Amino acid sequence: MKSDASNNRRSNDTSMGDAFRQRRNMKSSGSRRTVVMEQGSIRSLKESFGFIYCANRAEELFFHFSQVQGGMRATDLKVKDEVEFRVGTAQGDKDKMAAYEISVLKPGTVVWETEDEPGQRFQGIVEKPVRTDRNGTVQHEGVIRVLELTEIDGNTEVTKAGPPVKFTLSDFEPKDDEEKEIEEVSESVDLNSPDVFRRSSAATKAEIQRRSSAQKKEQTEKATYRLAAEDIVEFTLVTAKRDSKKYARNILLLQSNREHQRLLREEALRANAPEEMGVITALKGDYGFLKSNGRREEVYFHYSNVDLSGVDSEHDLKVGQEMQFVVVTEDSGRVSAREVTFLNAGSVEFHKVLAEGVTGVISKCPQMNGNSNVKNMVGS
Repeated sequence: MKSDASNNRRSNDTSMGDAFRQRRNMKSSGSRRTVVMEQGSIRSLKESFGFIYCANRAEELFFHFSQVQGGMRATDLKVKDEVEFRVGTAQGDKDKMAAYEISVLKPGTVVWETEDEPGQRFQGIVEKPVRTDRNGTVQHEGVIRVLELTEIDGNTEVTKAGPPVKFTLSDFEPKDDEEKEIEEVSESVDLNSPDVFRRSSAATKAEIQRRSSAQKKEQTEKATYRLAAEDIVEFTLVTAKRDSKKYARNILLLQSNREHQRLLREEALRANAPEEMGVITALKGDYGFLKSNGRREEVYFHYSNVDLSGVDSEHDLKVGQEMQFVVVTEDSGRVSAREVTFLNAGSVEFHKVLAEGVTGVISKCPQMNGNSNVKNMVGS
């Protein structure tokens, strides 16, 4: 135990001695210093010295408080303060660099990186998302592959032929879109009125609910979303001055891979979807049901799939309104309508008249089922 304590004291004495010798050498007039001033920010502060994170080189430089200039006391320094300084070698140790003649700058003065093409936005695809551990600590930065136009067999195609660039979590910060005013479907409707739903037509209510629910869903997803592999993004391309590495900044999500896969599934659903006609039988919060002339079961539809541009005095979302649509069977097995449009009254036929004035004899009377549901009464 005594031997360990002695070793610790010797180790501490050596560290303090190194710091003292470096401070003494910095004060020496024989040290070589750069002519050009460099910039950076305070990375850490100790009792009588600190370290600067450089903007012009991939280093962290030692500095002693005695090198702080401009009438500022060293005790007033704070971590992340931007500073300007000269770089020199400590006398007697040419392998170590240190900062001299340090002066504090106004926040935002230091230029850390430059745009490769000012004003130009680039597009790319995420190859590797930012990886973090369970505590949220970043383990490695993400990678985006720049998309470029490439000539292939005489055709211009978008390919992942561009260089890889890095990005961090802070480069993509989802923000709620600026509030957009909901366009009026009916000029007589005051969308600012608290009783707009009570006084509005069904189509106006549908439009407001559709946009409202879509915006809430989009905002919730954006607020928690992290870029994933195969997401398509747009960004500003910059080069860091300290290490010449390229980074994607101010990233905007153009299309997530999840949304891309959803669209592919939807496209496959619609590929062989039959076109049918029918009438609205029920309307709920933001969806409804249709009776089709091409099948027995009712067809579900969401307001987002209704073309509301055709709304007028004779065409509105109401029970009995005739509609045209294509029918798909979703992965869940639900029969659902897409591309729902309004039809004029009398367009839909549920029964085809084969003959008129036919006479016959009743051979079996209709029977009620256990629920006394008249709809299910069948006779012949």
